[in-house]
Amino acid sequence: MSAHTIVFRFCRTTAARAVAGSVALMLPLAAVALDPAPARSLSVSVFSDRYVAAGRQFSDLDALEGWVKSASPRVLRLDGCGAASAARLLATVERFQHSYLDIRMSEAGDAGCTTVAAGRSIPAAIRQQSPGHHDFAVDRYWRNVAP
Repeated sequence: MSAHTIVFRFCRTTAARAVAGSVALMLPLAAVALDPAPARSLSVSVFSDRYVAAGRQFSDLDALEGWVKSASPRVLRLDGCGAASAARLLATVERFQHSYLDIRMSEAGDAGCTTVAAGRSIPAAIRQQSPGHHDFAVDRYWRNVAP
């Protein structure tokens, strides 16, 4: 066997492996591009005294978490309505930190917040219950995460 034949076979084998490797790397990307499932998203409006998701009102973060987990959205959009909702918004972000979040802050008078706020109100007895978060724990978490 001549040196020319050995080099030719080596180049041909290497080229075939490179093509096969490229195809193997590109197939998963093609499968992702052809994924027929639409991106499911869920929007949650966070107020200072309640949460509103898909027309349902929640006064407790634990109840909201259970409902969101059952809906299993790919993207969770959190809309903070007004400056008074900042503590609740931080608690919600901490609770759903392992989800893909789209976080937005709006003024209390914005269109997204006023249409949701026009729904039925929560009785004062429910509002006085624990809101489902602890300010100290939330503050400690954010101080550890933020540089």
